[in-house]
Amino acid sequence: MFNFHRQGPAPVLYWEDFPKWVRVEFNGATIADSRRVKALHETAQFMVLYFPREDVDLRYLEPSTRRTESPHKGAASYCPVRVGERIATDAAWSYQHPPASAPPMGDYVAFVYAAMDAWYQEGDRVYAHPRDPYHRFDVHNSSRHVIIRHGGSVIAESRRPRILFETGVVPRYYLPPEDVKVDLERSATISECPTRETASTGTSRLTGQRCGTRRGPSPAAR
Repeated sequence: MFNFHRQGPAPVLYWEDFPKWVRVEFNGATIADSRRVKALHETAQFMVLYFPREDVDLRYLEPSTRRTESPHKGAASYCPVRVGERIATDAAWSYQHPPASAPPMGDYVAFVYAAMDAWYQEGDRVYAHPRDPYHRFDVHNSSRHVIIRHGGSVIAESRRPRILFETGVVPRYYLPPEDVKVDLERSATISECPTRETASTGTSRLTGQRCGTRRGPSPAAR
């Protein structure tokens, strides 16, 4: 619904109830715990979750002088999150006095997703960023004939790919390892996704090109 780029200066802002129970943890402490979360959808941005101030443990938020200005949401005030000796710098923010044209965000607090140690929706841990209810993905078995070439050499060929179709993203093809014709060396690079959790990468000895493999799918992806 919001995974698109709008032509023109004004983004689309959509503020709604987020029905899931959400918890945020940092350095062993629960920073926020709420069943009354709001979701802010903004054109070409990841969805951001906002917590009622009453559901945030404000003991862990410290004052800061950092401010930023949004023409559509007003002035944002930031707070470091401190638990014990660990500090996440300016990891929380709020729009305490939003303009009348903005969503009623004044009594809510948001957090930098990557700055916190763990996020949970209901009983499941969620990685990378919140799962957007308007962002869909489907994985289909296919009999398409897929050939991957590099420098005139066929490095992979398959008639049994699995194809990932995801909102706003070009389809991606996943091939069985036995249909890859070159040796891959595992890389230490790992990326995360809220619906597929983790991906590891490898490098082809023949081409030097990187490829990705998915592992540990989330319950939503199974």
